[in-house]
Amino acid sequence: MSSARRQIASKRTCANCQTVLRGPSTHESVEALTDRVCRLLRKLPIQEKARFCLQLALHEALGNAVEHGNRNDPSKQVTVTCSWQAHQVTLIVDDEGDGFDATDLPDPTAPENLLKENGRGIFLIGRYADECRFENHGRRIVIIKRLP
Repeated sequence: MSSARRQIASKRTCANCQTVLRGPSTHESVEALTDRVCRLLRKLPIQEKARFCLQLALHEALGNAVEHGNRNDPSKQVTVTCSWQAHQVTLIVDDEGDGFDATDLPDPTAPENLLKENGRGIFLIGRYADECRFENHGRRIVIIKRLP
C-alpha cells in the first residue's frame, strides 16, 4: 500500500450517506482520494456516465486544491466530502490555501487562451457537473451531479 493511501483518513456518517476523506497535498493523494471516492460511487445505483462525470470533476478539483490551493505543500491537507441522496451526489473539496476569486478566472474558450496548456480544469468541472460553486473565499468547491 502506498504511503499516500495510508495517510488518507476516512470518516463515514449518517448511515453511509456521507463520507469524509483527508490526505496530504500530494499528487499521490489526488489519485488515492479519487480512487476511494470512485470505489464508493460504484457501490451506489448511479449510471456509468454520471460516475465518469463525477470522477473527472473530482480529479480536477483535487488537482487544483493540491497544486493551486495548497501549492503542493504536503503539510497541508485536502478534504473530500462525498454525500448522496436519492436524486443527487455532492462532492466538496476543501484546501488550506489562501483562496482565490472565482469570478476573476480567464475564459478558456477565448481565442487568446485556446492554446494555453492549463486553465481548463474549472471549466471542465462546470461542464461535467450540474452545479458548481465556490465557497470559503475559493478554498472550497461544491460539485453537484443530479441523478435521474
